[in-house]
Amino acid sequence: MVAWEPDENGDEYQDSPSWEPEHGLPPAEVEIYTTRREVLTTRSCKGLDVRPLIAFVRHQLGGVLKALNRGELASMHSVPLDCMALAPIARAFMELVACPKALPRFTNQVSKVDRLAMPRLRVVHAADGSMQVTYKSMDDIAAFCSLQSTMGGNATGALRHNMGRASNQDMQVVAPPLLFTAKPDKKASGTFSVTMKFNTVFINGKYGTPRFPRALTGLIKKVKARDAVVKYVRKTIPRAHHLHTAGWTVLPITNYELTDEAAVPTE
Repeated sequence: MVAWEPDENGDEYQDSPSWEPEHGLPPAEVEIYTTRREVLTTRSCKGLDVRPLIAFVRHQLGGVLKALNRGELASMHSVPLDCMALAPIARAFMELVACPKALPRFTNQVSKVDRLAMPRLRVVHAADGSMQVTYKSMDDIAAFCSLQSTMGGNATGALRHNMGRASNQDMQVVAPPLLFTAKPDKKASGTFSVTMKFNTVFINGKYGTPRFPRALTGLIKKVKARDAVVKYVRKTIPRAHHLHTAGWTVLPITNYELTDEAAVPTE
């Protein structure tokens, strides 16, 4: 639906409907209207700081982790980010997440010049206007997730190391790739459909055995990526955790789990 233009005197049409179906108008008039609306939208959002929305997205991610049932702990997830739907916000968000070390958690420690000099990930632009940013490094994923900001002492970075009662030391980690995609929404000009996709890996708290998503394709299928996840967990896990005290963190990377003797020592 598109709006009627005022007449030559600037008056609104009083005897006609305020809206009419888009297919009833010449394409040129539709283009003029939608372009004008997008320009006005852009102007109204000029200078908008989207960094506060990072906290909102982090809470969404944390909420997904908390809501998973036992069978979903190692799986792939797709989360719509409806708060980023407006085109200027979507573009600003994609540019912001392309520099994980400059996300809100770090902005109080570095100057604007330092942030501009930080390493950036590539924002891939497609011919249809879509944008994509991919996190492959566990350190970058940890910088974005910052789970301690949504789960307190039960999590650090990309690792949730306390999933329940004190006796439950099972763990869950956000694993690569962490993918942000923004696609123009054909149903509403000037808006985007923004999604966040990621994997979760479950770590048994007694033996350290990881359970990876049953992905048919993708980065998490590669041994190198799986090793990187285990290495990250081993360097991030709290010292008081059973797996740390039992020696799991110093095992060769080719060995993902403790023996029965180490996991359940006899007195």
